Amino acid sequence: MALLRSIVHALWMLVTVIPWGIIMVVASIRIRGNPLYWMAARWLGWAVDGARLILGIRVRVNGMENLPQGETSAAILLVKHQSTFETFLMPTLMPHP
Repeated sequence: MALLRSIVHALWMLVTVIPWGIIMVVASIRIRGNPLYWMAARWLGWAVDGARLILGIRVRVNGMENLPQGETSAAILLVKHQSTFETFLMPTLMPHP
């Protein structure tokens, strides 16, 4: 069963990353900054949701309530790396880059 889920997830990533990558490259010709970041973050959300639904990956986040609130509040986040999954997850959790 784990092999089947891995294959389905690999296909999900293949089907989503190629078109989205092409869209991002074309969009980067005219779009810069935060709008481009949020376009990329949208795909990361799809990737995280796919991992959750297909692979059953669960995420536990501790300490979000301790972060400063507001658009101008700065914070440095340190992530205990378990895998490359955090690279996909962090933009989906944070309200702004």
